[in-house]
Amino acid sequence: MVAWELVKETVLRRGFILLIHLVWCCPYAILPLYEWRHDFILGHIPFVLGGLLLPAILSTGIFGNDMVSGRIFVLVMKPLRFSELYLWRWFGLTVQGFIHLLVAGVILVTVHHLGGHGSIAQIHIWLVLSLLLFSAVAALSTTLSIIVKRGDNVMFMIGILICAIVFNVFLVSAQTKGTEIVGALIKYGLPSVEILFQCGAPDYAISQRLGAASYVLALTGLYGAIGIALLRYKEFKRQCDA
Repeated sequence: MVAWELVKETVLRRGFILLIHLVWCCPYAILPLYEWRHDFILGHIPFVLGGLLLPAILSTGIFGNDMVSGRIFVLVMKPLRFSELYLWRWFGLTVQGFIHLLVAGVILVTVHHLGGHGSIAQIHIWLVLSLLLFSAVAALSTTLSIIVKRGDNVMFMIGILICAIVFNVFLVSAQTKGTEIVGALIKYGLPSVEILFQCGAPDYAISQRLGAASYVLALTGLYGAIGIALLRYKEFKRQCDA
């Protein structure tokens, strides 16, 4: 019962969350209408919008707001472990991601069949990859929300994304030891956008996709383990911060 309450609260904790889902679905119907090449892969759209960006928005202040308000003290006093509190909050986000990406897939397939725009090749694979990415980003953002106040975790996630883009565009060509280390940290330490994106290639073997999926799940578990440890040793206040 407590688990269901936590999941429901995660989904409905802010009135604008459902509105975000509705607004976020609009590009899935509009972007395919742009004059893309006929072979443009429509699966790229939910991968970026739904898998990479949406979880950061939905997880804004998921723990930070409760910590500032003092409400987190009420939650941790309930008969549940810190691991359960974290996992059910993360699961609530992932459920939203699953439903959202399912709707996104239906919209993209419908738009494609009605107008013949883009390509829906391997759309099911792209949706699975998007969900894996969603879960990893949600776990990282949720863990960041334990460290920072209020909804600043989304700003940190945007900052991380910008830094990764700047590095890959401007600095990755510099063949130095430092750039190699930073590049490896971005590729393997952050939510594995590049690794998952490569899995969408038609010639990618099933074994390679399973290996990549296993790695991303392990990385998601690592983010979660860090978050649970932070919750365990965090000091919570009964009252709001001034």
